[in-house]
Amino acid sequence: MIENALKEIEYPGTDMNLLEAGIIEKINLSNDIKNVMIFLRVVRLDVTCRIRRAMTIPIIDSIITAIKTKLSRMGFEEIYLIDADTGFRYT
Repeated sequence: MIENALKEIEYPGTDMNLLEAGIIEKINLSNDIKNVMIFLRVVRLDVTCRIRRAMTIPIIDSIITAIKTKLSRMGFEEIYLIDADTGFRYT
């Protein structure tokens, strides 16, 4: 369900979705399925990966907004987006 929704979000400037681009590391649902925690791989600079090499603040902000919008429309009450490498929580 969540993975299918994330497949509908394209990585800005490409024809790849967030899963294909390797942005989504892990998805955790609460027991009551009201809250979701998604771990993202966006901060780590990886010069061998053209997606992460081209990552900018506006692109990260666009991805965060798109995920929150999509999942809130699905009825999730709390959406936590966490950087998988640093533990930083995006707001």
